[in-house]
Amino acid sequence: MTGMNGTDFLVKVNTGTPTVPVWTTVAAQRDASLSESSDTIDFSSKDGREWEGRAGRYESEVSLDGLIPVAAEAGFDALKLANRNGTLVMLQTSRAGVAHEEATAIVTQMDQEYPDQGESTFSGTFKVTGGWTAAA
Repeated sequence: MTGMNGTDFLVKVNTGTPTVPVWTTVAAQRDASLSESSDTIDFSSKDGREWEGRAGRYESEVSLDGLIPVAAEAGFDALKLANRNGTLVMLQTSRAGVAHEEATAIVTQMDQEYPDQGESTFSGTFKVTGGWTAAA
């Protein structure tokens, strides 16, 4: 089995409607990460020394950064607008050009940096509400 180059993983945002999605790549992506975790529920008792538990609440978060576009760019603009309006976004991941998974998320942070004599960059964090599903 061969590994995947990180440049083959892209985050897309729905710039259409929930019923007729238009998956738009957030342009000029540099890095992306997907974090998934589950809390644990402790069922241990005085009856035994060993810890006993079960999986608790699952959560997932996507982080993304890239270059800020010079002109209007639908993917970046959709994320920025959702953050300012407090609306949900629909995200899709793709691997090597093939749609992989989809989720609805809350934009929890959207930072923009404009340094003197340097590239303008953004970073965003998105907390998934619900879970991931296979891309349609």
